[in-house]
Formats: sequence, C-alpha cells, structure tokens
Amino acid sequence: MARQGEKMIKKYLEEKYNFKVDKIDETDEKTPDFTVNQSDSLLFYCEEKTLELVEFEGAIPDSTYNAISRKIRESAKQFKSINPKHLYPNVLVIINMDSMRDIHDLVITVTGKALTDKGKWIQIRHVLERLKVDLETVDMVMWFDKEKFANFVILNEKHSKELERIFEL
Repeated sequence: MARQGEKMIKKYLEEKYNFKVDKIDETDEKTPDFTVNQSDSLLFYCEEKTLELVEFEGAIPDSTYNAISRKIRESAKQFKSINPKHLYPNVLVIINMDSMRDIHDLVITVTGKALTDKGKWIQIRHVLERLKVDLETVDMVMWFDKEKFANFVILNEKHSKELERIFEL
C-alpha cells in the first residue's frame, strides 16, 4: 500500500494545491517520502503512512491508538534525519484503510481527549511522554479515509502560521 499511498498523496498535493512534489531518493537512512515545493522554494517535508485494515473475529484489544502513535513515532525519526534543526514544517499524511477508525482517533491519540455528544472535551487516556517528544517534530497531520481527504490537525505551534498560509486554512 505504501507506493499506492505515495502516488495518491503526490497526485492530491499537485492537483489540489499546485505544489511540486518530489520523491526523496531512498537510502540506507530512513527519510520522509517527499519534498513539497512551490516556485522553487521548499515548503515542507511530507511522509505518508498507511493504517491498514485490521480484520479479526471475536474480541481483541483495540490497537488503534498504538497504531497511530507508532506511525507518528516512525515519521518523527524520518523527519529528524533530513530536517534535524526543524527549519521547515514536517507534514505526516495518514491514509486510513479501516472504517472502524477515523480522525477522532488521531485527536484522542495526540491529546488524550475525546469530544462528548454535548461538545465537551474529556480526558480518556494518557499521552505518553515519548509521543509528546515526537509531536514536537511532526507539525501537522493530513488524514485521509481511504482516498478521501478528511481534515488537517496541526500538532504544534512551531510552523502553524506557515502551514495555515501554505494550505490557506
């Protein structure tokens, strides 16, 4: 799915925003998938991760939050390898293939909070310290449910204004 996801994201960013999306050559060191440019200027680094469909019968522990955390942690390492001083924004794209997961699971993973039916945020889980460190590296997540864009989630303030400008948020 990785190659298919990369193609989908490249096409989406080029067609929707008219960005120039260049694949970063693969080496022994793990790096993000793309540089994203406009008018010959680097805008941000981009990494695509896919949450595969989890098929099971019976009761199993819900691994949703662990799977999302793992994707954030993996991408943070990749971003640090090419952007160690964090001079440019780092954008993680998550393509979710499991209809039992959605963008609310991302929000719960990164904040520990869930939105009630009455519009109130309640703490439902603890966010691990090591994930908090990685959230300082990943600036924004673009969430897709299969091939459909769902939303953006800005994770930290370092490049938030720049990302808002880039994506016209």
